[in-house]
Amino acid sequence: NAAGDRRSWLATAFAAAPPVSQYLANVASLDPRLAPFVEQRNVSMDWRRLSIATDLESALYNFSRRIVAAKSRWPVVFLAGAQGGGRARAAEAVCRELGVSSLLRIDLEGIRASGENLHDLMRALLLQQRLHGAALYLAGFELLFDKEHQPLPESHRLVKLLTEAKRPMFISCAANTPWPELLGARPAVSFRFDLPDYAIRLQLWRNAVKTVDANIAGAELEALADRFVLSPAQISAAVESADNARCFSDGESSISLRASTLFEAARAQSDQSLGSLATKAKTRHGWDDLVLPRPALQRVKEIAAAIRHRHVVYAQWGFEQRIATGLGLKILFSGASGTGKTMTAGVIAADLGLDLYKIDLSGIVSKYIGDTEKNLDRIFHAAESSNAILFFDEADALFGKRSEVNDAHDRYANIEVAYLLQKIEEYEGVVILASNLSKNIDLAFARRMHYVVEFPLPDENHREKLWRGMFPAAVPLGADVDFQFLARQFPIAGGDIRNVALEAAFLAAEDGKVVTMKQLAKALARQMMKQGKVPSATDFKQYHSLIDDGT
Repeated sequence: NAAGDRRSWLATAFAAAPPVSQYLANVASLDPRLAPFVEQRNVSMDWRRLSIATDLESALYNFSRRIVAAKSRWPVVFLAGAQGGGRARAAEAVCRELGVSSLLRIDLEGIRASGENLHDLMRALLLQQRLHGAALYLAGFELLFDKEHQPLPESHRLVKLLTEAKRPMFISCAANTPWPELLGARPAVSFRFDLPDYAIRLQLWRNAVKTVDANIAGAELEALADRFVLSPAQISAAVESADNARCFSDGESSISLRASTLFEAARAQSDQSLGSLATKAKTRHGWDDLVLPRPALQRVKEIAAAIRHRHVVYAQWGFEQRIATGLGLKILFSGASGTGKTMTAGVIAADLGLDLYKIDLSGIVSKYIGDTEKNLDRIFHAAESSNAILFFDEADALFGKRSEVNDAHDRYANIEVAYLLQKIEEYEGVVILASNLSKNIDLAFARRMHYVVEFPLPDENHREKLWRGMFPAAVPLGADVDFQFLARQFPIAGGDIRNVALEAAFLAAEDGKVVTMKQLAKALARQMMKQGKVPSATDFKQYHSLIDDGT
């Protein structure tokens, strides 16, 4: 019968898989199918070389010792946090404590993009792990979820295969990844890797600059550590990038690394994704360009100083232990359009070596329920790693007084305001809000502001300063230009003066190549008409005849 024809498996020819043959021959190699997606590392990291928070290091060490003592089944270890935060190095340190000498780092994105049979690759990976007694380190676990944080169709099958591992398995993922949805009943433990605090960042900068030819003052390193919340990997990359820029610049190779080059490199290492949600403002002005009343200018300089010395107050003096929520600074600039709010924000950013991103709230507020919150969430999430100053223009669009609830729309509008209050409160960076009228700002927002600066319309003396400062030295000015008259007769804001000066320059470029009162009168008249005003002889006096009838 058929059963009698069966031969013993001992009499059946078979061939061992190539990785098994190589293992038996004492030849260490990686399965060629895995080579594009898997990197085998020998574990060498120890606790002393980790650049992570002390409490996190202690938690990882204690976990390692408990596993060694218990000799129980390995749990899946989730390492959640930002890229470059030291998760892979921490996994190596844990492996060293557990007596595991090899780590297989898996590029999940590469595996998914390869088109290879997922089941076969995972089987080959688990075989490789068993043969070499290695731990697994899976990078990019968040890629198994869609934008709505729902698991992708193949995710469950992949995780089920991976959890068959007999040795430690580390999974790195973004902080907000809903990993429990895919793990099922498999034992797991998670550790959160936040970006290093000020003290650790300062030590990282000090260690990094020791490796290059740099003569950076301690105060400059403190400023870098305070203003740029970067991961250990980003700090190392910033110093390397700055040193390369110095070496390859003409005539710079023999000069020690400058602090300004480090600041530029640190800005480049910051996340640039905020640029898709906001406009990066160009900052060409300095303190000497600001024309403000003395009290307002003094207050603005105090704000810049507060940002500059945040690390002293929060970290060194311990105020961070007294603050329940975000450690950021919230500032309100209030004043009519054109009084210098945006320019002042740019001056502060330039003085501190930070980028300034301008966000127009009128473009964020949506009529569709839930969209405004999503837009705000995307902005603040991107801002967390941008190391930039956020400048919310036209803040009245959403920061206005909450209305009485008369219908569902009013109730939802108040929910938007409450949500924004929460995001502002939690944000640890610098936020500047600009409002045309401070009385329109909800009191709940005003209470959360660390600084409020009123930008009044300029008086006659300040207007004359603005008129004179608006024209670069290269501009040919006619002898008849009367800045005193313009400042006395026209109580306008600096933004209006800028527009008039620019239009007058264009008119002069076409007509005579010299800016005279003729071009200034024409440009000023047109600016008044844009605002619904009629240029009159009372305003222009002896220069009224210079205005063409066609204006």
